[in-house]
Amino acid sequence: MVIIYCKRREEPYKQLFENAEIAIWNENFSDVHRYLMRLRKQGVTDLGAYLHENAHLIETLVSSVKVRKVNKASLKMFEAQSESQLLGSIQNVFGPGAREIFIEEVCAIWEGHDVFRAEASLRTFNGKVLTVIISLPVPKAEHGFRSIPVSILDITERKESEDLIWRQANFDTLTQLPNRKLFADRLGQEIKKSKRSGASFALLFIDIDNFKRINDTFGHGKGDGLLREFALRITASVRESDTVGRQGGDEFCIILSEVNDHCIVEKIIQKLLSALAIPFQLGENSVTISASIGISLYPKDTDKVEQLYQFADRAMYGAKNAGRNRHSYFSDTQINATHDDSTQVH
Repeated sequence: MVIIYCKRREEPYKQLFENAEIAIWNENFSDVHRYLMRLRKQGVTDLGAYLHENAHLIETLVSSVKVRKVNKASLKMFEAQSESQLLGSIQNVFGPGAREIFIEEVCAIWEGHDVFRAEASLRTFNGKVLTVIISLPVPKAEHGFRSIPVSILDITERKESEDLIWRQANFDTLTQLPNRKLFADRLGQEIKKSKRSGASFALLFIDIDNFKRINDTFGHGKGDGLLREFALRITASVRESDTVGRQGGDEFCIILSEVNDHCIVEKIIQKLLSALAIPFQLGENSVTISASIGISLYPKDTDKVEQLYQFADRAMYGAKNAGRNRHSYFSDTQINATHDDSTQVH
């Protein structure tokens, strides 16, 4: 009678498990818990450090976790035909970073946390990549590790929406380059990095010569096409460690990272000017353009963000006034110079 009574009491929980709207796995962590207890008795105090020093033990712990059962929502999430299919190929659904998340998971058990929660990447049987939140309650008693309900919440659409909003706020929609806001943040980070390392860097301010004529002659649609190609060419002319951004209109900026050797700056600029000298194809028309480039150096010219912009901008106008299609460095003689945008050539 007692057995029947217990089974009746378990029935509502089984129904809840099966019909839950989110994916739930019933997992057995008993062997993991016993292994951790043995390590504690052996005097291990920092489990995370111990596992990184003995990486082979991670596979032992992973293989000791048994997924006992999955609910209907799990089959739907992973596009599995049956529970046996999912349980038989459970390792195939784990995406990049699974090893690191598992370490965090066992460390949460080791430290006696109430709940473990982490964002993870998983894969369906049809190859779709999911972003999920994995959550599990950490039992307080040894017998509780035999049956841990691990919930898996699919946040893929939410994550994609968040990523889209972030991109729209930080990247230029036309060229897909960092916009003024993100570029300023990258410049601030570059200053912090240079202060730590003692390295110099260069800020380039680039303006397309006579770009207004392009728009007036061929229309803004063709002008936008030229800006996209312009962005691709200058990005291809710099190193992976450098940052290219669009300030707006036909103005672009580049951070040349770690350029203690002046020759590096010159080499990149010449490569850049050569790439821009190749004609741009605007529909049936071939157009040759040029650009004026101003350069300020950190920390030689200044160690302030706003002044780096101002000095590179002044140097760029110096290049324009000297005849365009060239580059100019900010110099001490320009510190007191002023300019009125209405009198400058473009």
